[in-house]
Amino acid sequence: KNSNVMERAHNDGINIGYDSPEAFEEVIWRAFWPEKYIDKYIALWCRGDVSDEAKGFFINHFRKIVALRTKENGRYISKNNNNISRLDLLPEMFPDAQIVVPLRDPSEHCFSLLQQHRNFLEQHKNNPFTETYMRDIGHYEFGMLHKPFMFPSFSVNAGSPDEADYWLDYWICAYKMVLENATRVYLISHDKICNHPNAVMHTLCEHINLNPEGLDFSKHYRSIKKKDVQNLFDDRKLAKALELYHALLEFEI
Repeated sequence: KNSNVMERAHNDGINIGYDSPEAFEEVIWRAFWPEKYIDKYIALWCRGDVSDEAKGFFINHFRKIVALRTKENGRYISKNNNNISRLDLLPEMFPDAQIVVPLRDPSEHCFSLLQQHRNFLEQHKNNPFTETYMRDIGHYEFGMLHKPFMFPSFSVNAGSPDEADYWLDYWICAYKMVLENATRVYLISHDKICNHPNAVMHTLCEHINLNPEGLDFSKHYRSIKKKDVQNLFDDRKLAKALELYHALLEFEI
């Protein structure tokens, strides 16, 4: 019996219930690399961090999930935003992994991050369970729990996460790393996937050797309207972010 669904805590129109998939695997990353989770930030994973013990555990975990969810050979899909901090490590630990990175206009992306941070600040203040739950499953993206990944050139003293430019600085540092790995990942446009979901998803399926026949992806996406939020950001920083954004679009599938 399916559970009743309700809008998730992000207030973004996505409904979830007790039977919805949840991103619990960060608990495993934290268990094998506790030293990465420092008080004020989270360190990146590098190629030299490969662990045979962790690899074996993850593979067994993935196989169990697939076996429970499918009747035939299936694939494990990880929707874990934190994997952006492991772009150097993932191909070493899982050579057959295929990594997909959505790419969104930086002003809109950073405005969304700012909104979510403020949203979870309020939720953590008013609902202690939300804070406890997010801490337990290793979700430190927003709110009182916020710990940035220590991307090269990013500083924990970069400013307050309650300011728009903080998230723009963070975006630039994160996506510089994505650009360095652009030939090892599949980049897809957030705008295009929202406005033309079937076309984009069919192209992605071709790249990752999946058969999309009979699947309608349009029910999972909403067309978007561009937000005029560029005036919230420092002009020079935004210009730098947009230059990086357009460089990344050159690798879009």
